[in-house]
Amino acid sequence: MVDVRPRTAVTAVAIVFIGGFAFLTVSAAIAHGVDVLTIVSLGLLVLFAVGILGALASHDPDE
Repeated sequence: MVDVRPRTAVTAVAIVFIGGFAFLTVSAAIAHGVDVLTIVSLGLLVLFAVGILGALASHDPDE
């Protein structure tokens, strides 16, 4: 049986979440053109990616 740590599982879910929203944002931009909401969505995706993945990539002080 595979032993998956919770941090690895949460990182995988976060990557899928960010990737899914990135796909939806890009597909909306292609279908409807780039507008203000597309730029806001891209900004939020960058904040999510940096914040979530940065926090999960950092090591705990106990480690």
